[in-house]
Amino acid sequence: MRKKNKGYFLAIWIMVIGFTSASAQIEKFEALFMYNFAQNTNWDNIGDQELIITVVSNKEVASILGSMAQTKKVGSRQVVVKEVEDVNQATASQIIYVGSSKVKQLPTLSSVVKTDDILVISGKSGQCKSGADISFKVEEGKLRYEINIKTIETKHLSITSKLINLGIKVN
Repeated sequence: MRKKNKGYFLAIWIMVIGFTSASAQIEKFEALFMYNFAQNTNWDNIGDQELIITVVSNKEVASILGSMAQTKKVGSRQVVVKEVEDVNQATASQIIYVGSSKVKQLPTLSSVVKTDDILVISGKSGQCKSGADISFKVEEGKLRYEINIKTIETKHLSITSKLINLGIKVN
């Protein structure tokens, strides 16, 4: 009986490690995608000022973005990454990323940034209808993103056709 239990626990442990590893990979790709989104978006009002990315409730994504910001710029702009636990703390940013555990706060955030030129990104799929401009989605094991062009245009943000064409368009 003990051998069966050891095998069962070993299988569970391997699944947990595999899930953690897959989750860490997704977060790395989300951070890379966000950097790419920043490079393919134009904010008219900030000129050469620093570009601020606020991450709500995802320490891993914030850490990865922070590491990238130490060596990479977006155009000529320095990148500053802020980490907060609540959308009400996400102010004075060009990009706000809302981790999947806080997506219920998206309607609150979207009412605050509705006309501001802030790109709102969600870590959970299907959130473009709840206030995100872009939401990540895992499809057939690959990270993709949904993009709501209408909400982005109402914020007077200019995005490249490359960003539009690579995403899944939603209204």
